[in-house]
Amino acid sequence: MHETDATHQQRGCLSTINPESSAATLSGLSARRFSATAVDSFGDDGDEEDHPISDPSEHDKPEPSSQSRYEWTDETIRRGKFAWVSHDRQFGVITPSEEADSLVHGQKREEFFFNFRNLSDGELFRHESNQDALKPKIDTDEPVTFQLRRRTPESAIHAFNINYQDTSKNMVLLKWSGAIHLIRKSKAVLGHKVYAALDEARDPDELQTFVVQEYTKCRDRMNWAKSHIDRSTSARECKANFGDEIYDILDNASSVDDIQKRVDMAFWKCCNNLKLLSLTSPEKKLLRDHVRSNKTSE
Repeated sequence: MHETDATHQQRGCLSTINPESSAATLSGLSARRFSATAVDSFGDDGDEEDHPISDPSEHDKPEPSSQSRYEWTDETIRRGKFAWVSHDRQFGVITPSEEADSLVHGQKREEFFFNFRNLSDGELFRHESNQDALKPKIDTDEPVTFQLRRRTPESAIHAFNINYQDTSKNMVLLKWSGAIHLIRKSKAVLGHKVYAALDEARDPDELQTFVVQEYTKCRDRMNWAKSHIDRSTSARECKANFGDEIYDILDNASSVDDIQKRVDMAFWKCCNNLKLLSLTSPEKKLLRDHVRSNKTSE
């Protein structure tokens, strides 16, 4: 079958897309969506929320009205400290630093509850396919900033958007493997959306705007995941996982040739993970390319 002129023109317009467009250009991108919207994450009671991580399985769900999410949200940035944190139960309590930080509708409160899904950027995903990636490493000695909100008049007020007061520090929320999971999921969402856009008849200018917009969102999600790992230990943990794979290969290999091939594949996988997390050094690129060329030639 032959492509229609409109479809051919749409595909051709992609060659003009510059992912590194200036901030002025990106700020002018249309907010309008041209295909089914994807739900970006899930709130503390299971409702959909905006968040840097998306799930492809939720691709066709409608996006809820932002006004329907919370009955009350306080925009005030408050200051406090962790009173205690339970990693087993995935929640904790923050105590306000000053009296002004404790006042809610004129009444003083001694503490504010939060769960791990409320950490950073307002929400962390409730969806079970994402939950396993959430492995916070919280420095309870660091003072924090936070906001308050309430789902309904009957529900309790809880803290959200919790960050260290020292803005040079990001709260560690993910293990390296969880970040890899979310990076790949973000790319999968990009694929779902762009495929749907290319599969429909669209104006070329609208298509270009849409693709650049979705690429930018994907890149931001990936950067979010990379910024919330422990960069001091993640490379070492990734290589330790490589060691586990090497042991299994040597323990079960049937021939020398089989060992070489499987070790090369495991090494390439480890290098690729380090690259996805921006943990690899430039001098490693030549070795990675050598392994890749060996793998593709076989």
